[in-house]
Amino acid sequence: MNPAAAKERLERLQSFRQQRARDLSISREIKHFVADVRRADRTMAALLTSWDRHAPERLRSACRPASLRGGVLVVSCDSSPAAYEVTRWVQEGGREKLSSSGLHVLRVRVVVGGRAEGEGGQTRRRSAR
Repeated sequence: MNPAAAKERLERLQSFRQQRARDLSISREIKHFVADVRRADRTMAALLTSWDRHAPERLRSACRPASLRGGVLVVSCDSSPAAYEVTRWVQEGGREKLSSSGLHVLRVRVVVGGRAEGEGGQTRRRSAR
């Protein structure tokens, strides 16, 4: 093998072994974060619209949806009687009404005290699946 061809081959092999510069910017992570926030915003907007459409007036004034994750709808209520009413409404077909509007609601968890999930609210009732 002549020296020029060997040198060219060696340079080509070395170019394959060169490490590519890593992208140290956070633009990709920011794009993923923005997409997640938009998805959550659309889900919450659909949930609130469905709640206003299907929930009885007495429940809408005392309770509000806090989150929907993994098919579990967390409803935050101002008082125990309101939590009881939500539980009864869910058992009588409220969950099916919410699910019929395109939401994936498998269970409803009722929290008393106006605190959302993970903030130390007391769970009073759980509905049947």
